[in-house]
Amino acid sequence: MTEYYIPGATPAFVRAGQPFTLSGVQYPRKWLALASAGDLTEIGAAAKPAPGTDEVVEQGETGWVVREMTGSEEEALFAVAKAQKLADLAAMRRTVETAGIVRNGAIIATDRESQAMLSGALQLVQDDDQVIIDWKADNGWVQLDAAGVTYIAREVGLHKQAAFSREKVLATAINACTTAQELAAVDITTGWPSNTEEPE
Repeated sequence: MTEYYIPGATPAFVRAGQPFTLSGVQYPRKWLALASAGDLTEIGAAAKPAPGTDEVVEQGETGWVVREMTGSEEEALFAVAKAQKLADLAAMRRTVETAGIVRNGAIIATDRESQAMLSGALQLVQDDDQVIIDWKADNGWVQLDAAGVTYIAREVGLHKQAAFSREKVLATAINACTTAQELAAVDITTGWPSNTEEPE
């Protein structure tokens, strides 16, 4: 939300959507959001400038003040950016891990509930290898004998592990970054196991 400095207003620093008073006139909270460029110029409203990559914009006594970041501020900002990228990475891994796999034409769900159900089916055929499992794939029913259940369970497990392994590689790369440029260069969208292609 845009923030403005308005000389003589109360308060002087106002966010769009916030009411303010100027020259005895009470301006409603939506006035800034609906004002034209001419309206803003007429009351002397100055929008908060966008800082450069190594700058901070602060409220000064007579308007906006742009200054260079201190070393500690740069470190704090970089730490926040790194933490956010690690969070984005974890979200990407969860998406890949749980988005399913294709094996022998069957679309196998790999969400956490389906993983638990598959573990139960695997336990069942381990107790009785003559059991036939009616398994509902995302694109239809398949019948699985003990070998089939074991195969699917192994493929789901390998897919899950591949997703975590890729996350580990990328997390290591992110944690090794010491500059914003290095952090930006780490592409967390590539190198993941496929959710739609059969393995070669």
